[in-house]
Amino acid sequence: MFVDVLYAWLVVRLGVSLGLGARAANRLRHDETSRRAFAWVGRLHVIGAGITWLLEALVRVEERPIAGLLPKVLALPIMLLWTCWVPVTDAFAFGAVTALVAVLLVRRRLARYRDELMLGEPEQRVRAAQACEFLGRLAEPALPELVEVTSDPDPELRYRAVRAIGAMRPRDPATVADTLRRALRDSDPRVRMAAGCSLTTLGAAEPVAVLPEVAAALRSGDEDLQAVAVKAAEALGLNAVPLVELLAGLAGHWKLGQHAIQALRTIGEPAIPVLTKLSEDADPTVQQAAIGALGHIEIMLSEEQAATLKDAPTGEPDDEG
Repeated sequence: MFVDVLYAWLVVRLGVSLGLGARAANRLRHDETSRRAFAWVGRLHVIGAGITWLLEALVRVEERPIAGLLPKVLALPIMLLWTCWVPVTDAFAFGAVTALVAVLLVRRRLARYRDELMLGEPEQRVRAAQACEFLGRLAEPALPELVEVTSDPDPELRYRAVRAIGAMRPRDPATVADTLRRALRDSDPRVRMAAGCSLTTLGAAEPVAVLPEVAAALRSGDEDLQAVAVKAAEALGLNAVPLVELLAGLAGHWKLGQHAIQALRTIGEPAIPVLTKLSEDADPTVQQAAIGALGHIEIMLSEEQAATLKDAPTGEPDDEG
């Protein structure tokens, strides 16, 4: 009985995975609604994997020559342990189906996004730029259109286009460096901040040129923009020392806190005093992250010291007489 149920469920799982892939392709906007939708897709896959796991265990119990209902009930937990690999395989396989469908559909729709960037209504153009940002490297064919709309009169479109270029991480950053440097002088502060963060992420500008805009983005209060700025600060590494206090101020943020502490970790030794203070924070999540960052920095410093000692010249005492 359970074998038939399991096979029927797997067919349903496949159909749902295909549908979730199509839904994911339709939700390609870089905003909180899209993130919630993708989290919902992930939860559905986890729940589906749990159902598959239970059915697989029931099938195996049913196949065993066990007499009586109670012994079968007692055997079920053992079978669940025996088949603990099932949910991992199920989630990976059907998640891959969803991802594959989404990528294939997105590739087909990228041509439409490129057309919308140039010819669409104002809202369509902004949504197309958001989709390109979400796609990252997959949207690289749309790079010429994104570069062109950085000069558009609409500041929201310019802002989204600059962000998309940074998220895309072109294989040759030099092709967009001049465009982003020009955006550093834009009349809209959000465009300037996004340009500074994108240039930093691409490693296409001197730190001194982008630090003011990255700092402004960290102070902006816009969570979406702050998230980009935290990634930029992490890319700056030791050059982000002027941003230490701003990053520490975000350490307790529900969404950005872990990333802010990661950025402090990449700064290294200059961030130790702030991380030491955070290691005594009332929030246990902040405490643990700060302690982990301090441990990483200590290991790095120890390795650097050991390398320095190893490379140091060793003088041999002169023979006397």
